[in-house]
Amino acid sequence: FGLDNDSVGTMTVSQCAKFVVVGTTPNSDTNSGILQIINGSTGKLASVLSTELIGGAAAVSFSDDARLVACISGDARSTMNIYRSIRGDWTDATLLYTGPTVTSATKHVVFLSNHEYDFVTIAANGIFKWWKVSGRNTVSTTCQVQAEEGVKPAHAEVSVAIGLPGVGKLVTGNGLGELTVWSGPETFSTVDAHKVKSANAKK
Repeated sequence: FGLDNDSVGTMTVSQCAKFVVVGTTPNSDTNSGILQIINGSTGKLASVLSTELIGGAAAVSFSDDARLVACISGDARSTMNIYRSIRGDWTDATLLYTGPTVTSATKHVVFLSNHEYDFVTIAANGIFKWWKVSGRNTVSTTCQVQAEEGVKPAHAEVSVAIGLPGVGKLVTGNGLGELTVWSGPETFSTVDAHKVKSANAKK
């Protein structure tokens, strides 16, 4: 698929399982990565979104309808690129938006469904940005996870983040075993996963 000797740094599959977006780590010569979409039904390349991602691809995500892709670059600004396919087959891919997220490394980008915000980016320093896409305009609301107990959840760096299909919620987990369910920037509930009994646990 034209990756040459570049290493795959991140990838994800669309909810419909028809497409795979693949991003590479930065090339040692150019410090740029490649981002492309593969048609999972045909096994063929659907689109090359970029060959010039400075710092490579750090995180990628599909929208639920598989018509938008968000990619975070590994550069100093954690630049976000949003691509769109109007037809939905990605042969007509266009760059919808490009701009910085935060100066700290952004590790996660997650689309939401049935929510006032379209997706969320999460940086290593605990900054969550909740984004809205309207045409070519993209705006964000920022909240930062604090270290003080009882102020905000996720007292350790987020290690995993997913959007729950159809319910408009974000779930994050960290190395302390805390799972946090977010309904919005300031609405959440946190559970210590170590204290949750398995359904198969012996009483």
